[in-house]
Amino acid sequence: MKETENIPVDSYFNADQVANLLQCSKSTVWRMRSDGRIPQPINLGRIVLWSLDELKQSLRGKQGSCDT
Repeated sequence: MKETENIPVDSYFNADQVANLLQCSKSTVWRMRSDGRIPQPINLGRIVLWSLDELKQSLRGKQGSCDT
């Protein structure tokens, strides 16, 4: 995961931004969601967002978070 120290923990990210943070493809983000490796996103109508805090908690201690 890219450094996130300067980003407020209550931030939310879309799939493109999560892929950028995790340094993987957007399709890998969706696969990780389906596999339960990252939390389910929040759906606001057609907008799908992940909480940075929840992402950090779910990936804490996992190396190669985008490995398939």
